[in-house]
Amino acid sequence: MQFIEISEINSTNVYSSELLKNHAVKDDTIVYTFNQTEGKGLGNNKWLSEPFQNILMSIITFPEIQVTDYFKLNLIVSLAVIDYLKLLGIKAKIKWPNDIYVNDKKLCGILIENNISGNLISSSIVGIGLNVNQIFFDKSIPNPVSLKLIRGIDYNIKEHIKILGELVLQKIKQNINIDFEILKNEYLKVLYLYDEYTEFQDINQKFTAKIIDIENSGHLVIEKYNGEVSKFFFKELKFL
Repeated sequence: MQFIEISEINSTNVYSSELLKNHAVKDDTIVYTFNQTEGKGLGNNKWLSEPFQNILMSIITFPEIQVTDYFKLNLIVSLAVIDYLKLLGIKAKIKWPNDIYVNDKKLCGILIENNISGNLISSSIVGIGLNVNQIFFDKSIPNPVSLKLIRGIDYNIKEHIKILGELVLQKIKQNINIDFEILKNEYLKVLYLYDEYTEFQDINQKFTAKIIDIENSGHLVIEKYNGEVSKFFFKELKFL
């Protein structure tokens, strides 16, 4: 395992992608920064972070799993972050597909970008942004929270990058070949609003439904009051 520290960068995921393109990186490499100026979120979303206050890192790994199993990595990484927070005495939930919530507030975002070779995922960049010591947030962020706001103490950022990074890599190595259904059952136990009726909005309308399953493809399966079952992919459904 190697750590690459960069004091300021546009995006650790972008930097990691360049390392992979240039074959200048090995398995189990963690790139981290204290100031990320153009952090990436899912789709066109941005990850905003106050300098020197939060965990901002990308983990480079070579899982070599089938492309059809790509969402398995999302399950493993999300569960690893949940385990890390348990070490700190914090009970968290996973909001589908890639956010970590504590008491209805967003603590952490995960962005996984895969490189494909044939039918295999040859390498993956696991981007993690976790709010640590920041207490004031941009007004454009609707519901943020940080470890400091939860626990009332300051954390050593560099130390916790190491703890979290090592835990994620260990979880990947131990679970990448485990059956999807086993991982999914663990995921559902800590899935935000699982089996609870709540308000959603798709491209057409608002409606009330509950989450009943997650598919291997990453699709969220929901059921409306009338028993109608629908499936949604990333960005096709909004929690209200």
